[in-house]
Amino acid sequence: MIFLLKWIGAVFLLLAGATAGYLESKKLHDRVTRLKNFCIFLDNAATEVSYEGMPVEEICMRHGKSLDFMAPLFVALKAGEPFPQAWKKAEASPVLCEEDRELLSQFGEGFGASDTQGQLNHCSLCGSLTKKTLLKAEEDEKKKGKLYRMLGLFGGAAAALLLC
Repeated sequence: MIFLLKWIGAVFLLLAGATAGYLESKKLHDRVTRLKNFCIFLDNAATEVSYEGMPVEEICMRHGKSLDFMAPLFVALKAGEPFPQAWKKAEASPVLCEEDRELLSQFGEGFGASDTQGQLNHCSLCGSLTKKTLLKAEEDEKKKGKLYRMLGLFGGAAAALLLC
């Protein structure tokens, strides 16, 4: 009976380690997806500013739905907060890493603060910075994603071997 419980425990340790590695790898993948969606958002924002002259709040509401970190922004805008304060809430999202927060902070500070040409230049600059960050994030995902999965699996296997 004890032997069977040890084996069951070992299997659960192996699964827990593999799951932990998978979840860390998924965080890298989610970051890449988030940055790709933000690049699309920036392109759409530049188009809206250029052709429609749409207010920044409307641009965010229309094109920011695919960005998970913008949920607090939407709540704050619906509550009547001004855009700069509402954007700070989006920046503080726990799903973002420090580098992404800095990128969003730079974008939020200048978005809606100048004329049409200034907005287009701002979107272009932020798009370039985001694409550089995206390339680095894709490289990290490629290098570290498999590493995290393997470390989780082997860590779980080592813990299971220590148990048995």
